[in-house]
Amino acid sequence: MQFDSNYLDYDKNVIALKKAIELVRDRKDLKQVYTLILKIGNFLNQNDKMKGNKANFKPDLLTNLGLTKGVGQHNKSNMMDYLLKVILDK
Repeated sequence: MQFDSNYLDYDKNVIALKKAIELVRDRKDLKQVYTLILKIGNFLNQNDKMKGNKANFKPDLLTNLGLTKGVGQHNKSNMMDYLLKVILDK
């Protein structure tokens, strides 16, 4: 009986996870944001043969976008600020 209860709990969690993945995967606007992040990363790393020209990035990169600081007149902003500006300007 305990097994059946645990199985149902896990089954519900798996179903919820599948739905969440489908929602994220099927969002065209989210794909555009990810593409923009990838393009910016490739541009910033274009002179680094190991990091430049990548086809993907790890999801944990998203948590670091606020840590990538601007320079010069943009020294008070970060990559997240820039992304938001580009997205909102579209």
